[in-house]
Amino acid sequence: MRSPAGPEVARGGPVSPWWLQGRLVGLGAATLLLQVVLLRELLVVALGYELVLLVGTGLVLLASAMGALAGLPAWMPLQRGGRLLLLLAGLAPVGALVARRSRLWLDALPGAYLPPGDQLLVAAAVLLPVGLVSGWALRLLAGDWLATGGDLARAYAVESVGGVLGGILAWCLPMAGLSTWQMALIGSGLAAAAAWLGPPSGRGQRTAAVALWSAVLLLAFSGSKPLDRRMTAWTHADLVDAADTPYGRVTVLRRAGQVSVLLNDALISSSESTDAEEFVQLAALQHERPTRVLLIGGTLEGLVSEVLAQRARSVVVVEMDSAWVAAAAPLLNGRVRCDLDDARVRRVYDDPVRFLRVADPGAADLNPYLAPYDLVLVSMGEPQSGQTSRLYSTEFFGLCRQRLAAAGVLAFRLEGGENLRSPASLWRSASVWAALHSVFGDVLVLPGDRDLFVASARPLSRDPEVLAARWQSRGGPGHLLSPQYLRYRLTDDRLPSLAQRLAQTPSPANTVAWPVCYGLSHLVWLSRFGVAWGSASWPVGSVGVPTASAVAAALLGGALLVWSHRCRRLHRWLWAAWAGASGMVLEGALLLGYQGRQGALCRDLGLLFVLYMAGLAAGVAAIGRWSSVGRGARGPAVGLSLGLAAVALVTAWTLSPAGPWSAAPYAGLLLASGCCCGALFGWAARPGGAGTEDASRPGWAGRLCGADLLGGCVGALASSLVLLPLLGLPTTALCVAGGALVLLAWI
Repeated sequence: MRSPAGPEVARGGPVSPWWLQGRLVGLGAATLLLQVVLLRELLVVALGYELVLLVGTGLVLLASAMGALAGLPAWMPLQRGGRLLLLLAGLAPVGALVARRSRLWLDALPGAYLPPGDQLLVAAAVLLPVGLVSGWALRLLAGDWLATGGDLARAYAVESVGGVLGGILAWCLPMAGLSTWQMALIGSGLAAAAAWLGPPSGRGQRTAAVALWSAVLLLAFSGSKPLDRRMTAWTHADLVDAADTPYGRVTVLRRAGQVSVLLNDALISSSESTDAEEFVQLAALQHERPTRVLLIGGTLEGLVSEVLAQRARSVVVVEMDSAWVAAAAPLLNGRVRCDLDDARVRRVYDDPVRFLRVADPGAADLNPYLAPYDLVLVSMGEPQSGQTSRLYSTEFFGLCRQRLAAAGVLAFRLEGGENLRSPASLWRSASVWAALHSVFGDVLVLPGDRDLFVASARPLSRDPEVLAARWQSRGGPGHLLSPQYLRYRLTDDRLPSLAQRLAQTPSPANTVAWPVCYGLSHLVWLSRFGVAWGSASWPVGSVGVPTASAVAAALLGGALLVWSHRCRRLHRWLWAAWAGASGMVLEGALLLGYQGRQGALCRDLGLLFVLYMAGLAAGVAAIGRWSSVGRGARGPAVGLSLGLAAVALVTAWTLSPAGPWSAAPYAGLLLASGCCCGALFGWAARPGGAGTEDASRPGWAGRLCGADLLGGCVGALASSLVLLPLLGLPTTALCVAGGALVLLAWI
């Protein structure tokens, strides 16, 4: 790759012009912001299933690598990337429109999951163009940077500074109440502003093009709210209200008096149903007289009314987000709406884990709502994401046990099956059952379309006559339950059969450090689309963690050693690929661990990205002092490998069950891991590095960035789909430490 300003070499020299630095910053900011926006749109298309985020991140990195490795076409005479930045500005809103219209184009049934092939098609259509253009622009801008006398490491640092800015915007804009559509327009404006920057020649043409696009953006932004609502109504004819919150897109529907609330287009609550009555009464009857009740979720489902019908004296309701409650509560029927304002009810908007950790049962005299509870009901959806999987973990059950009275009862529901269950569904239920048994003395599972799990430290009653007597003493509330129904549920032949199958399934307990449910939910989801997927087995039961860790470390070490002897000229590219892969693995483990302990990943995702990108920029800048170190110098490389191993070891301890629960260690480790991986890339990009002869070849900078992005793609997919669910968070971090130590034999 050549530039009109001179040959592409990295020998040091004058500082690159301000406009080139501005373009790199604008590219980094726009790319990260648009990536967050489009991934949130795809999350809605997938009905809140987080697997699309993992695959989407891999697609973005893969497309960016392809763009960075691409050649320069004949129709683009300018190499400074202005046209590509303007093209990126146009692709941003188009990607959001494609995501929102995709279900109609594919003739998808409302509320039904798209098949995996269709979801992959939509993700590719939305993300690949943006990734290709951003990677291509990075290649061209890096070439221009080298042509002006700069070095690639500094260009990477400047682009990372732009990523920091984009992460700050991705964190602040949802907190300010802006929708993803408005965020897409802002990201488009950042790319257009970066396209306007450039050398004095051709500024008039750039100004005209950018001014025209800016006028279009201003017009679209001024009418963004009605346009956003109209686009949401494409797939929701009964739309009442919709809003993008830090936790996802909340949609409120109303038809024939029934109010439904969707989070990322997945149903989370629906009024006018008997499910609430069955759930509350079957759980409440296991306690002689539940007077203090804690509800985690289920406000709009009518759980409050059913609990008050059990003659509870105080009810505490914990919801994570007030947006859907504020939007749907006025639409509920009179009884449910009035019960929400009952003097016995206290509503709290907080993360459930944080609430349980902060609430002090010994402060009952000061605040009766903090007293030990007789009944805790959890209605937070299926454990199909990191956000919800932690609410079915050993740690969460332990917190509930601490807040329960001596005879207190915990209850929740999980997707089950009347007569047929896929192996993956059985494995997942068994992991939750094992987590419950590790905390509570007795566990009762009532089978059905949604299994009811009831747990207590004391023995639970399985005698329908005892429960029927309690039901009658409370006035026989409700429309569904009756003594006959209780006999049917507790004498069903499937009840002992299911208990025996759960006990005999050797599934490990779901924990925050090892989110087994998170990985098994992938198989549960895939089992909906074919018998082959449903018959898949979960290898974690037959392959122990130590064995799997040893095999992973052996494969990694062997691959590195073989390549070190056979591909001496590829050292530079292998260093860059390892930097990208190890960074994504550590980042993924820290993000999932942060979500398990803090429960605010969606809200704080932009801020966490800022910390990692700031570490990248700092690491690349710090390695600049060794930019003139020769090829034979090994001291800095040894130090970087040892530093990465140390960060990975500290990460493993932090993610372990004995690790801290505060957010500060995660922030520091994200910064440190980004710094180490940025320094690794900077060491690979230094002029005196291994494979120096490649620095004189056209396009070496683009290939090096492409290697880093390809490594990141492999690391993101491998950790999210294999390492984290199979080995757990601490062991995955230990694999990175082992790989870093293997590098010592390779340097």
